[in-house]
Amino acid sequence: MLLGRQIAWTTDNPAIATVDATGMVRGRSEGLIHVIATSEGVSDTVRIPVIAIQLQSIIPGRYHTCAVATDGAAYCWGDNLYKQLGDSTVIPRLVPVPVVGDIVFSMVSTMAFDTCGLDLGGNAYCWGYNNAGQLGNGSRGDTTTPKPVTGGHVFTALRAGWQHTCGLTADGGVYCWGDNHYGELGDGTNNSSYVPTLVAGGVTFSSISSWGPHVCALDQQGTAYCWGDNEAGELGTGSQANSSVPVRVNSDVLLSAVSTGGLYTCAISTDDTPYCWGNNSDGELGDGTKTNRNVPGVVSGGLHFVTIATGDAHTCALTADGTAYCWGRNGDGELGNGSTTGSTTPVAVAGGHQFSAISAGGLHTCALAVDGVAYCWGYNLFAQLGDGTTTSSSVPVRVAGQP
Repeated sequence: MLLGRQIAWTTDNPAIATVDATGMVRGRSEGLIHVIATSEGVSDTVRIPVIAIQLQSIIPGRYHTCAVATDGAAYCWGDNLYKQLGDSTVIPRLVPVPVVGDIVFSMVSTMAFDTCGLDLGGNAYCWGYNNAGQLGNGSRGDTTTPKPVTGGHVFTALRAGWQHTCGLTADGGVYCWGDNHYGELGDGTNNSSYVPTLVAGGVTFSSISSWGPHVCALDQQGTAYCWGDNEAGELGTGSQANSSVPVRVNSDVLLSAVSTGGLYTCAISTDDTPYCWGNNSDGELGDGTKTNRNVPGVVSGGLHFVTIATGDAHTCALTADGTAYCWGRNGDGELGNGSTTGSTTPVAVAGGHQFSAISAGGLHTCALAVDGVAYCWGYNLFAQLGDGTTTSSSVPVRVAGQP
């Protein structure tokens, strides 16, 4: 250990990896490098294999981000105070680190302080903060690594919300667990549950979404139902009354996708028209105003989208050609248009990228380009952009570790 002494760091192949003045190694391509540390004429060398990560999906939470690689390995980065990175530590990470456990994942879902995922067989695992039983393992104890969700259910989709989690089964049933203060478990009560509980009503669902303290889902015909908190009209029923069971959204428009945000909801109709409802204090409904709506309204601009994603107070969507647009809050650059000025209507994300998927987090956004490269933008105090820094960015930056 060389305390108080200057150390010079070098690498024998900067094309594979670079090393900065602090000794931080950043990979650029796959291969084998030697990193040399020199101080006062004495040197030592370490051999480091550099492995590139090829991602197939990326999901931002509030202060951390997780992704699934093409080989099914899960990676997370950013804040880790509540063990939400799943790497068996509470150390925050500037760049992607593998989730412990050798589980082959098909998907992951993140929120503020916890993460959940499905393996290839549809088995659910969760890790991180568990104050309300949102990990679904029958307890309230936090965990630093993935633990199976109790009940033996096989899920086709899984969504982490605010202190609760919901899963969709192949037969269209939805199970939820965790906090139930607002009725977000949908079982007709306000009793929290540490294990999965079946959502009431007998509706057969095809998709689910959750982020804040409410949940929305589509039935097989494209009709939307929501339940839980409704203080801003996010259930879309025409009122502000909470519901502990699924209630039909007040619209005859058939939908192909639905996405829940902090206190609002957005959806895409079968003709690719975007609709939003609920809280609009930051313009997240995209209708050119900051007025709340308790029923669906069309997003301004006449654009048609194939994917829509909602965060705390900003929304992003993709057109059929992969162009990304965002609207709503932008205090940390989460709209990705090179500014920090919010917008009540859709604005194009800078950089000219074509994306195949996009997802909005708390104060940042991530997307997967058609060439398979993942980018993030927005708030980065906790390193949730994964670019090796804690500097926020108002334009897309490449997640580290990719080829």
